[in-house]
Amino acid sequence: FRIDAAGTYEVSFSRRSDLRGQGIGTHLMQMLIDWGAIGGAQRYYATTYRNENPRMRALFDRFGFAVKADPDDPRTVIYSAAVADLVQASERAVACRQRAVPVVVAQVADAGCP
Repeated sequence: FRIDAAGTYEVSFSRRSDLRGQGIGTHLMQMLIDWGAIGGAQRYYATTYRNENPRMRALFDRFGFAVKADPDDPRTVIYSAAVADLVQASERAVACRQRAVPVVVAQVADAGCP
């Protein structure tokens, strides 16, 4: 959902619980990053429960989203990231994978692969 004219979008998706662990969240996140790069999105944000949904929180962490407490609800946290930063991290991760180096997107240093 587009939130404002500046290109901020809310990220939200789910999958059936019996399909857990198949990489669907990772694939969907990568598709959102690609779509944002092509479509002119500037920033993504998501709100999720602080103590629930650990897989979704781990997905945001792995892709490099920043997290902060929700000032309006102590039970939730807000994740956000600039699409340009997500694209750059994703491109570095792809380059590292092509060199057969296992990598997590958020762990790739600006200088190259770990």
